[in-house]
Amino acid sequence: MARRIIFPIIIFLTLLAAANVRSVPLFVLAIAEIIFAGFMIALALFQRSRLTAEPVRSFVHLRKGDTYDCRIKVDNLSPFPVSRFRVDLTHGYLPDAKQQVSLYGGTDKNEGFLRIDLDNKYCGLNRVELKNIKCYDFLLLSAFSKKADSSVQIAVLPDKALKMRILYDPQPAITNVSDQATEQTAVANGGTEPKDIRPYRQGDPVKHIYWKQSAKMNELWVREFNEDADPYPVVKTYCPSPSATGLEKYDTFARILYALLSGVSDISDRFIFRRSFADGAYDDYLISDTAQIISVLVCLYREDFRALNELYVNEDITPAFELAADPHTLALSRDGQVIKTFEGDVSDAEINDTVIYIYN
Repeated sequence: MARRIIFPIIIFLTLLAAANVRSVPLFVLAIAEIIFAGFMIALALFQRSRLTAEPVRSFVHLRKGDTYDCRIKVDNLSPFPVSRFRVDLTHGYLPDAKQQVSLYGGTDKNEGFLRIDLDNKYCGLNRVELKNIKCYDFLLLSAFSKKADSSVQIAVLPDKALKMRILYDPQPAITNVSDQATEQTAVANGGTEPKDIRPYRQGDPVKHIYWKQSAKMNELWVREFNEDADPYPVVKTYCPSPSATGLEKYDTFARILYALLSGVSDISDRFIFRRSFADGAYDDYLISDTAQIISVLVCLYREDFRALNELYVNEDITPAFELAADPHTLALSRDGQVIKTFEGDVSDAEINDTVIYIYN
């Protein structure tokens, strides 16, 4: 800044001295200074037009607590090196709570890189947005900015070890019922076309155990059902906004939901993730592996579920059981009944210690 003020003053004083003493050499010097300043300005403008900056990656996901080495590639397409430039950027989870950072560097006629380490303390979407790139001339006498419209999104996921335990309660929910009612209950929980009963084999779903027959025979027996009629477990929630819930509560909700989805995946090869809307409508997605659970979480962060189109289920689902996670109250529900409520600062250990019982 001082150089940009002092140099025009020097030109002015040179012209003033040349006018006062009517010295031709001073006039020539003043004209040379003006031409030099114009050349520096023209060079800075030219280099600015040939200088671009963008993140090396536009999207990345990592685990909570990991530091991300955010690299910004700067391309200089002019035939001259750039002595100094500045990239202005913002980063943060919430639009109204962004931190502003300026990075300085220089580059020759090839590409260069700037870097900044970002701490990801909360689960959610940490956004880095490049705002401006400013180019200086060789003597730092002038500087010109232009917009740098690019960004990187960092999806911060919970610890992969997070997982709730979901167990089938071995005690029947209703006793002293008729064989017909027992049959209807088994069909509702295991399928629509029971084929037979047989002794339990390792790997059989616990929900197919025929408790009445098992008690009579003093060993486990299971009912067999057609697989295509087997209802899926359903986990439902709705899209929260970090601005509405607060960053700490949003972080807790993301950890609870991830642990819940991981727990359900342990007891069922496939389950339904149900995205609910305020008007009562919902979308169903069929989830079958950990990568798809991560995709669900990323879509929640982005509030955009188009990436799950191939998993969309376009039919009515009768749940084997239904679990729900509320992002505002941090409550878990089973078949519409609240069974567990968490505090906003709940630890990973407390989430992992959570046990949910599902009635057969």
